[in-house]
Amino acid sequence: MSKFVDEAGRILDQPGSLRNCLDQFFDFAATIYTRDGLGCFVFGTAPAASGNDLEIQTALASALETARSILQRKLSNAAGIDLSPGADAEGLAIALTGVLLTLALYARAGFTPENLSKMHRQATGTILTGWTSNDLQ
Repeated sequence: MSKFVDEAGRILDQPGSLRNCLDQFFDFAATIYTRDGLGCFVFGTAPAASGNDLEIQTALASALETARSILQRKLSNAAGIDLSPGADAEGLAIALTGVLLTLALYARAGFTPENLSKMHRQATGTILTGWTSNDLQ
């Protein structure tokens, strides 16, 4: 998980448009999720296994919070640039974390990286519509 978080943070911290960074972030996640056919343990297996297991619940909560946090940081930095100044970075980060979980589930169901790329691009575009600077003009 820490390797994923480190690389995801690096991708989202790089210069460039918000949309490009998000596309690279989700493409990276899709590659990780599909490389061995098992998907993502944290988002694919942990929710079902967490039941009464406090250790798994804690790991799952930490992973969700980390994903939301790194997305929120990127979105906050994009406010007034790629996003409108009044964009709700926290709300958008929560929605985009949902896209990450959705990709993990679709990967577990056997969808290809190409399928997942199309999905995340469509979902990200829909989520950001109305909040991007271009939408305000």
